[in-house]
Amino acid sequence: MQSKKFNNKSNIIGQAVRKYRMQKGYTQEQLCQKLDLLGLNLYHSDIHLIENNKRIVKDYEAFALAKVLGITLDEIYIDANKDFS
Repeated sequence: MQSKKFNNKSNIIGQAVRKYRMQKGYTQEQLCQKLDLLGLNLYHSDIHLIENNKRIVKDYEAFALAKVLGITLDEIYIDANKDFS
């Protein structure tokens, strides 16, 4: 089954995840470790795919990413408006 895409992207938060991860000084592996402490098991390859808009992000994953990165869900979706212009 092929997943649907919007503007050839599987998600609209990848750039924000990368931006806030780098602001925190986390590697993709470190981000995975912090997510694992919340009970969300992602691999660094998953983070890579998310950041490059090639992997769908489930709602609970977006919530966990925002929590670990110390931001709100509004902030993780902040750049999404430009995808809809």
